[in-house]
Amino acid sequence: MRGVGGQYAGGLGDSCCLRSLPSEAITTMTSYSQAYLHMPPENLQQLVLSAESEAAQGFLTLMHRSWAQMQVGTEGEGNEGGRGNLGIKSTWNQVPPSEEQALGRLTALLLQRYPRLTSQLFIDLSPLIPFLAVSDLMRFPPSLLANDSVLAAIRNYSPGMRPEQKEALARRLLAPELFGEVPAWPQELLWAALPLLPHLPLENFLQLSPHQIQALEDSWPAAGLGPGHARHVLRSLVNQSVQDGEEQVRRLGPLACFLSPEELQSLVPLNDPMGPVEQGLLECAANGTLSPQGRVAYELLGVLRSSGGTVLSPQELRVWAPLFPQLGLRFLQELSEPQLRAMLPALQGTSVTPAQLSLEELCSLHPLLPGLSSQTFQAIPRRVLAGACSCLAPELSRLSACQTAALLQTFRLLHLDSAALLADRRHYRELPWSEQQAQFLWKKMQVPTNLTLRDLQ
Repeated sequence: MRGVGGQYAGGLGDSCCLRSLPSEAITTMTSYSQAYLHMPPENLQQLVLSAESEAAQGFLTLMHRSWAQMQVGTEGEGNEGGRGNLGIKSTWNQVPPSEEQALGRLTALLLQRYPRLTSQLFIDLSPLIPFLAVSDLMRFPPSLLANDSVLAAIRNYSPGMRPEQKEALARRLLAPELFGEVPAWPQELLWAALPLLPHLPLENFLQLSPHQIQALEDSWPAAGLGPGHARHVLRSLVNQSVQDGEEQVRRLGPLACFLSPEELQSLVPLNDPMGPVEQGLLECAANGTLSPQGRVAYELLGVLRSSGGTVLSPQELRVWAPLFPQLGLRFLQELSEPQLRAMLPALQGTSVTPAQLSLEELCSLHPLLPGLSSQTFQAIPRRVLAGACSCLAPELSRLSACQTAALLQTFRLLHLDSAALLADRRHYRELPWSEQQAQFLWKKMQVPTNLTLRDLQ
């Protein structure tokens, strides 16, 4: 069928695709969806708003049923590397920005087409929720969330939603006419709305009772709680009187990142640099959940210092990379050269204060030179760098252009006077200068005009 938008009108123009076999329906839906995503916005608006209600409803129903198998993407991309696959599980973040905007426009127009949104329409639209603007979500009537099927649809498609979208829906849960006050929320509601709970305002989340929290004990570790929300959950979950504290920490999963040093001490004291609890906390530091400057990180560093880094292999030491910037130079000086070189990738961009580096210390740590930031090179006193030239020379070829430039700035080579250049010209003439550098140095030396062949040589 042809209509507004020409070749684009078939999916919303009639319900022929509803009579197709399942595989044919999916192919048809994919075709229509690709066409809609590339329509001019004004054509898409006219098409959606002028479509017959029954045809539009049928289109939405089929889209909802076939969403997991649909391939929506630019022609020729297919499913290479996952691009263009709009499956439920994990692929929203792979949608190209242009298609994401187009899906947002399509969803907003469908909402405009159905201003009185029923629970069934919401369910059919649910695959497109991740592409909605927050302002569109805030227009949903709160009463929709009282429907179990609506909450189930939100739960299914929540992995593709942005935090601000989840926050908008979580605030709708707080409408007093829906479920009452937070402490009265039943377990069934908490389970159904679990993906939204971490996005409740903290003052409301803190109203959850220990009984409510414990009813979802196994679900909290994967809920993605922030620090304040996680601490409230831990107060209800952590039992410091149990004997197997290590197992309790293991069951907490990512929530263990928010345990205090006192709680860790009562559950499983930190004493093994390669222990499972210590390794888990290092993962917290690696993903940014645990602050390298915090109290737990300080306890971890104490474990590493007391055990001595020399007992760890280079590979084992690399696991401690998130805390390397906090290690003192005395600890680093005890390490072997293979251990120091194993630390280099983690030190890229790390800053060290000038007070930490003396001449002897800089020479003892020369394998780490390529790991220092350009800012650190500029901050090291010139007298220290000048004295360390001989021991640092083997590492100079491994420096980046930015690091080399920072060293030159620190040495202030461009400010050398003529006397200094002439005094050591035999050394300077053997260096691989570029043409521009050679011309600059020639001018800097203020060579007299009455040159002899011997002078040139």
